[in-house]
Amino acid sequence: ALASFSMDLGRFNEAEQFYNKAADVDRENAAYYWSEFAVNYRAKAPVVMEKFLDDKTKDMIAQKALSYALKAIDLTKDDAKRLLQ
Repeated sequence: ALASFSMDLGRFNEAEQFYNKAADVDRENAAYYWSEFAVNYRAKAPVVMEKFLDDKTKDMIAQKALSYALKAIDLTKDDAKRLLQ
């Protein structure tokens, strides 16, 4: 609840910490917490950061969201690159 509330407020670093803490405590459902963070961060961060949204910031947001999505499915960046070629 605190993680999604922080996300809704645009407090992304705080939300990230809460999602990771939940994943640490509830290892069985860790993938769900990481995937939820990935999807919500990708959707909400550009809206909150609209004033600063240049290409570099867009890439940073996408990169962080993608890293959590990969973590959720237990796939390394190198394996993802290999599979997408």
